[in-house]
Amino acid sequence: MRRALQWFSKHLPVTRAQPDRHLASGQTSMTVLVPSSGADPLAVRATMLSAALQERPSVRVVLLLDDDPYPADSDDAARLAETRAIAGDIMRLLAEPWRRASDALLRFELEHSGDANADASEARALAGEYAWAAGWLRDLAEGEESDDAVGRLLADQVLRTLADELAVIGEAAATAAVALSADRVNELYSRLAWIFGAELTVFERRKYSSTSHAPTTSSNVDAYRALMGGAHRIEETPDGTALKPAAERRPGDIRVPGSDAVLTLDAGSLLLRDSSRLLAYSLQGPDAARDVGARETAEAATDADVLAWRGMLYHCDAGDTLRDFAGSGDPTGK
Repeated sequence: MRRALQWFSKHLPVTRAQPDRHLASGQTSMTVLVPSSGADPLAVRATMLSAALQERPSVRVVLLLDDDPYPADSDDAARLAETRAIAGDIMRLLAEPWRRASDALLRFELEHSGDANADASEARALAGEYAWAAGWLRDLAEGEESDDAVGRLLADQVLRTLADELAVIGEAAATAAVALSADRVNELYSRLAWIFGAELTVFERRKYSSTSHAPTTSSNVDAYRALMGGAHRIEETPDGTALKPAAERRPGDIRVPGSDAVLTLDAGSLLLRDSSRLLAYSLQGPDAARDVGARETAEAATDADVLAWRGMLYHCDAGDTLRDFAGSGDPTGK
């Protein structure tokens, strides 16, 4: 804790403009890997939802499910089925706000192409979209809140915090003393679409004989990362079902997209607002070469405490932008 406090005394958070400029540079895609074995489905859901709401143009959240894919026990089978369904459930949950934000963005682009500024009616329309999104998130927080620490953190530190920020932006747009530029309005509509536009999916390495089955989290993560950036064909072999590299894609092949950044997050941990943007800026931005501590921490740890990380970074003189990287499931923040 002492080292963490020393870190805080010497490092100031970056301005929002710095990571925004980094996103505009083109390094925009992020894959969040959530390795899980025997985890509580509610904890898995909270983790995946917090990752899905990160504000980036392209977010892909992958649950790396490492349970026995064919359990004999009925309770295990029921828990596995519930966990497998989480990605699709969250995609369906986010479909309405994403579709609404995307439609608003498309309408604005069609109606104001080439305009320098947006008029007052457009500012009011933008404010209305932000107010609606804030209300939607607050309603979601009421439904997601539970008695456990992870549920409380999800509701308060992820959903309500994001709702409050969107409400403030909406109010500012509605009461702006000067006309907003068309580019700024486009950017604000885009932000809404980014927040709700994540793709979520599930991968189970133990279904395939061609992937490592070593019982470690790092092996689970590495098995998926080895597949990223390629297409793979499902083939039956004497050793079982295998994934083989596919030189030419055919129907039924599995495509695993590559990514500009990969983040590993344990089930039960939460990503706070803006975490992925700030971490990506730390690891890919102009100061990345000296952020050795940030890189080593992000690559080596999956469920570490953010204060301990900052204590370590104090000795590296690194990680100026590693702010609010991850929320611990422990509400005391130890």
